[in-house]
Amino acid sequence: MPKTETNHAIENAKAHIENMREIFAGIAALEDEEGPESVMIDHEAFPDADALRERIQEIPLSVMVRSDWQDPNECLNAAEFEILLSTGGPALRICGDLDEHRQPTRACMQWQDWGTPWTDYFEPGCGDTLLEFASHFYFGEG
Repeated sequence: MPKTETNHAIENAKAHIENMREIFAGIAALEDEEGPESVMIDHEAFPDADALRERIQEIPLSVMVRSDWQDPNECLNAAEFEILLSTGGPALRICGDLDEHRQPTRACMQWQDWGTPWTDYFEPGCGDTLLEFASHFYFGEG
């Protein structure tokens, strides 16, 4: 049987998606009146949903926006966002579109490894997870 090589960039993407889902499940459990007193995520206890929301803010390396083509006399309006999750080999980011209020309307994950272009990562349901994750960030005044 031939040995298959592990794609560390894809494994990185899977791990980030799973971590996001675990955080969102933890938030839901802690907001439930009959939920636990705390949840464990990545070997750390979180006593309330706000602590998990703060953890979400600590995940990205950077959050950036860019604009569409428009008249140079107009103020630039952000139309797209990028949330950088990791760099190097492998690198990982979430990209998407913003509406007129600078709220995310679409999100996708892309990975990149040494010598490879940015490549879309997809698994069923990950778009909703990424959009929920992106909704926790501020992309400027709309």
